[in-house]
Amino acid sequence: MNPLRIFFLLLSALLFLSACALTETPPAQGDDLTQEDSAAPIRERVPAVYYGDALYFTSDPLAADQASQLQSVGKIASTVANNTLPEQALQSNCGYVGCEVYTLSSAPDMLYILDGDIYHGFMRPEPHPAAPIKSAIRYNGILYTCSNMRSELIDASKLQEIGSVLSSVEENTYPTEDFYSNCGHVGSTVYTGDGSSIYIATDDGYLAFSIADDGTPPPIMRYENTLYSENFSATPTEAPADLECVGFVHGTIGRTRIPEKNFYTNCGLVGCSIYKSAAAPSTLYIYFEGKYIAFD
Repeated sequence: MNPLRIFFLLLSALLFLSACALTETPPAQGDDLTQEDSAAPIRERVPAVYYGDALYFTSDPLAADQASQLQSVGKIASTVANNTLPEQALQSNCGYVGCEVYTLSSAPDMLYILDGDIYHGFMRPEPHPAAPIKSAIRYNGILYTCSNMRSELIDASKLQEIGSVLSSVEENTYPTEDFYSNCGHVGSTVYTGDGSSIYIATDDGYLAFSIADDGTPPPIMRYENTLYSENFSATPTEAPADLECVGFVHGTIGRTRIPEKNFYTNCGLVGCSIYKSAAAPSTLYIYFEGKYIAFD
């Protein structure tokens, strides 16, 4: 063969291999993470889908032998940025637009998205217990809750009549109007004493009600049945180099409440990743807006 022709063939082969090396493999339909993102913590908010009235978060894929039991509920209609949470029906923060969404009767807390030949699983976290509702009455726009003070400790001679219970609301709600209660006693006389408590006269004595505690606890999260409070003295951007992801925030409760369930907070951050470090075993780090928030 002509040496010159051999040279050109070798040169063409080298150019072809170089072009292949520079060509990027296109991402999967549901993968909107860039190479730069994957070098950092996985992402600020874990992949999530909104369906019904709840958020479903990334979980294990469907077992192959269960595919025949799936029921279609629609397709992913739209997606939002991966650092936010979806809020509309069949919306995600991880792509998959146009992909079919399925439910499984034997796993009511799961959704599955079909991307190619893979059924990606999304889990709905178990809800946080509802806030307990105390017996309460409202007066002068202020909510008073039952303090269970013993009747014999109340000096009736110092009580001053201020009105009577006008109406009662449902037991699982708090009254919003003055002289309304959620514990009955309609028509019973209401008294005031030292100014910080009010009293409802009953056949058995007096029920004492104190001003509801509006004190706000610090930002708190529960992990492995332990409460962690935000460390305001820690620099948000500082975190150990050996961080390991241990989960994500499943949900949030009222700001004045204490989380009773693992992976819940009273300060938002739903869907944000949680990290631990062997160098600081008593501290948790939540990744939010490019920073690590320390809880210990």
